[in-house]
Amino acid sequence: MKRTVNTIKRLKYRSGSVSVSLVLAWPFYIVISALVLEMILLCMNYVTVTNAVDRATSQAKQWVAHRDSLAGRGMTYQDQIHREVCKSLLPYVVTRDRDNEAEGIQSDIVRELKESRFNASMAIHYARRWSRISQSTKVTIEESPPQGAYQEITVHVLYESPFWIPLIGRLMGSNSETGAEYNVWPIRQSNRFKVLANQYKRRNIGIEYNPFMSHKAR
Repeated sequence: MKRTVNTIKRLKYRSGSVSVSLVLAWPFYIVISALVLEMILLCMNYVTVTNAVDRATSQAKQWVAHRDSLAGRGMTYQDQIHREVCKSLLPYVVTRDRDNEAEGIQSDIVRELKESRFNASMAIHYARRWSRISQSTKVTIEESPPQGAYQEITVHVLYESPFWIPLIGRLMGSNSETGAEYNVWPIRQSNRFKVLANQYKRRNIGIEYNPFMSHKAR
């Protein structure tokens, strides 16, 4: 009988010890799980931004020759490359709501989405995503002095990847440079390429081309 009582006491003591251990370790498990989740989202954004920079670089080479057409529409070369980067980020990048997102929604983006046979509700959804992404993305263009017939252009892209869990954001993140209220992890990517210098532009052979003008408008 005494052995049975002692056995029951030992089992109760062990179960109580296990319960206390679980209670003490539970916050640690939560923090580790949150950290793993944030790192997965950060890695996804890093891969997405890397691919976007590669695409933007190929677009940047093509838009160099159309700077005059861009200026005619009130845009700069840097604005156009920023637009191309945001287009690449739009379907895949992880982003968060911003307080001033409504100010950045552009009517032409909504129009383009609707013309692309988007559902009306999805067009508004992607327009809101476009607003958040465009505000979280910064593009800088650096042009080196011409060396012979060519010059180097460097495209710098900064995307502020958001943290979803405040505790992890305060531990790992930094303050936003673009006005976001939450902590972010800045993802920076650069790419350099060579183009024909301005003084070595090819002569006009009599064929005018405006990339913004449709065939019907001509």
